[in-house]
Amino acid sequence: MAYRFVKVTSYYENFLRIYYSNYPEISKSSYQIQYRHLMDQFYGWSDFFAQHLNKLGVDAYEIVFNAEFLQASWAQENNCKLEGLDLLKFQLKRLNPDVIFFQDSMKFNGNWIKELKESIPSLKLIIGWCCSPYTMENLKQFHNYDFMVVCSPRFMNDFKNAGIKVYQMIHAFESSIINSIDPKPAKMNDISFIGSIMGGKDGHLERLYLLNELLNSSIKVDLHARIEELGIGELKLRQSGYIVSRIVQYLGLQSMTQKIPKFQKLYVLNSFPEKLKNISQIKAISKPAVYGLEMYNLLSESKIGFNAHGSFAGDFAANIRLFEITGVGSCLLTDYFSNMNELFEDGKECLTYKSTDECIDKVKWLLSHPDELKQIAEAGQKRTLKDHTIEKRVELLNDIISKELN
Repeated sequence: MAYRFVKVTSYYENFLRIYYSNYPEISKSSYQIQYRHLMDQFYGWSDFFAQHLNKLGVDAYEIVFNAEFLQASWAQENNCKLEGLDLLKFQLKRLNPDVIFFQDSMKFNGNWIKELKESIPSLKLIIGWCCSPYTMENLKQFHNYDFMVVCSPRFMNDFKNAGIKVYQMIHAFESSIINSIDPKPAKMNDISFIGSIMGGKDGHLERLYLLNELLNSSIKVDLHARIEELGIGELKLRQSGYIVSRIVQYLGLQSMTQKIPKFQKLYVLNSFPEKLKNISQIKAISKPAVYGLEMYNLLSESKIGFNAHGSFAGDFAANIRLFEITGVGSCLLTDYFSNMNELFEDGKECLTYKSTDECIDKVKWLLSHPDELKQIAEAGQKRTLKDHTIEKRVELLNDIISKELN
């Protein structure tokens, strides 16, 4: 079915800082040159959705909302003096899409979504994506989307109970990335972890504990972590902001703060911000966070890719690291969840653990059984390239959109 599709996303600010620091001259280039160069970093979903939808006959586009230099170039080339949300609305009006997919659905609040629907006559569907912690306030805002797409059965249950129309689309791996990974004659590292470590009720406290225990067991972990450790001033500010945001919600005054970005960030917090504890050992060995192709290259150099979900995952495996690790051909060691065998066959295509001791034992077993480790890694990669590619997820999304448009 032919339709015009625009995906709007936001990148990690840390990635954008690193990117523009590494390529300072790119900010002076035209929009198209900047856009292609940024997409070729393979960060997140890049523009893979647009690429695969185009193959299906969909007129698809990608907008990176918070890539300021890229957005500024577009504005200059289109004689537009707007910025931020106003610039985004102008871009969307210019594109006249039938469907808009907001990957960062929490950044765009209910009233703004309502205004967007009213200002673009061609618009038939506005879709939100959610695969991260959310609050009751977020759920209220999600009602303004025509439907939501989520990555986890837990989210499906929560959203349905909140009366939100919802579909499930689990994460995946872009198979074309393999062609860009630098081949190595042998795996350089025994086990690696690349990802975030954040505190709080919905954070990564279990992940932090497991990594510390692996290190305490004399297992050498190649660690590249984005550690969200707040300074005293920032911590106090967030704590105060959290309290104020809850008072605002209690008084029903959210509409007064919906256009204030800092307030929107506070609404995402499910718990009172606290200092991250037991992080010193991790900080001592952690290398800087890596993203995109650099991340995929480093993952591919490890015999074992370690994974531990954040606490918000509930009872279901859902994060993207499952598919990144297997996709590049490393052996996936991940925490056990009830739906794991729907994704990978445990013991054949990955290994799971239910406790710290089991995690440590399986790392040692894998490293002492290189043939079995290689077999599991190869089987895991084969499964991902067969069942868990972005191309397949885009086909699913296209089917959902076509059904909704009809």
